[in-house]
Amino acid sequence: NNELGLPPWGSASLLTASPDARHLPPDTGAEIAFVGRSNAGKSTAINMITGIPNLCRVSKTPGRTQTLNFFQLGSAASKRLVDLPGYGHAVVSKSVSANWMTSMRQYIWVRRSLAGLVLLMDARHPLKESDLEVLDFARGEGMRLHVLLTKADKLSQAEAAETLRWVRFHVLGIDMATGATAPIGPAPPGATVLRPSLPGANWTVQLFSAVAPVGVREARARIIEILDKELVRAEPDHDASARAAGLHPLRALCASRRRASGGDLERGARVDDGGDAHVL
Repeated sequence: NNELGLPPWGSASLLTASPDARHLPPDTGAEIAFVGRSNAGKSTAINMITGIPNLCRVSKTPGRTQTLNFFQLGSAASKRLVDLPGYGHAVVSKSVSANWMTSMRQYIWVRRSLAGLVLLMDARHPLKESDLEVLDFARGEGMRLHVLLTKADKLSQAEAAETLRWVRFHVLGIDMATGATAPIGPAPPGATVLRPSLPGANWTVQLFSAVAPVGVREARARIIEILDKELVRAEPDHDASARAAGLHPLRALCASRRRASGGDLERGARVDDGGDAHVL
């Protein structure tokens, strides 16, 4: 299949499954983390991108990923993909769900080798409130980010094109077709935007389907680009707006601690988060 081809890194294998952010593999090399709602198809996407059908366990029941799963690309562990537990829709207790969220927030905050995020959204229902929180967090941390609009095969060609254009506008702040920065009209069916997203640097958006397949080569190329870039983030923008700080108590806490320490608080320092922030 010309769309699939062979991944440039060759093999991929499970390196470790960590129950929480206290049991992570060595923080060296570079890794990119896959995040998204529990029904967005993260595990299926990783299987397609790596070219190994059973690398990630795929379940018909959303929320089966309960650990931070690290996969090494190639024979060495210097480049990795990370499958994080999904948010929303998981059929688990509130306490278990809260533990997952805490682990993900701690992982993203302490992980120095984290080169960027892949945010997966069902193309039929993009930009839910929880997805917008991920975008806000990634922007505040100056992170590289790539959006996969999964299950694009469920849309007609015209619907998929309009959804891609619309999501790109709300994520990137510009209409890629015209260059316009003015609003481009109402949301396509199924999409939800309760508030605008703020664009971030080094962000990209694409359609993706594991069934068709669509966008596999494009996703691989973007992942390689992110992993190969120097691990230097843009200047964090914690004080960009009171709105963002108000939505994310964890970010506000981190910003206040940085200011209190004269800006010397390392990103790799662990944050003792006992609040109810829903960042990731």
